[in-house]
Amino acid sequence: MKLYSHPLSLNGYKVRLLLALLNQEYDYENVDLVRDRQKSDDFLAMHPLGQVPVLVDSDFSIWDSQAILVYLARKFENEQWLPLTAKANAQITSWLSFAAKELALGLAAARVHHLLGGQGINFVTRLNIEIDQAISQSEKSLEVLNYYLSSHHWLVGNAPTIADIACFPAIEFAHEGKTSLSAYPHVQNWVDQVKHLPGYVSMKEL
Repeated sequence: MKLYSHPLSLNGYKVRLLLALLNQEYDYENVDLVRDRQKSDDFLAMHPLGQVPVLVDSDFSIWDSQAILVYLARKFENEQWLPLTAKANAQITSWLSFAAKELALGLAAARVHHLLGGQGINFVTRLNIEIDQAISQSEKSLEVLNYYLSSHHWLVGNAPTIADIACFPAIEFAHEGKTSLSAYPHVQNWVDQVKHLPGYVSMKEL
């Protein structure tokens, strides 16, 4: 398997994190987003939208980080990370959607704005982030999570699943978007739980 991503990509990090937790080896290639390498013909052949991450397994390319998480959990037949019951699948899908929408438009967008937005980098400035809206969405998302986690140990069931992995990066790096977790103690506890999972790797570990 080969993962194409960028060191600062939260979506790429969630894939790397699951691969580490599954104890799976893979090759890694950094995609130079500043130079628009994701828009090259070779890359677009793997991902028609020209975004990272992309996972290539033999002659099969998987894009969209949520889809990659599902693929990896199923490929390695790990029912903990993606249970087989209809109920658990529905719950996990809801959280994957939450990660792709609410967290992406809130915490992740605020992070991009504050971390890279002032540097004139093409792939960032094209996003046209409305920072006030991103901050408002960040607060709403954290309030939802904090309330939910006040009565749940993990997002789905009694063990971590790909739902937790999908949501974790945006929350772990909320501080880079100038958002504090101090008002959300249950979210903070959940973040600590993820960090103590066997095989956990930080974003800086490649």
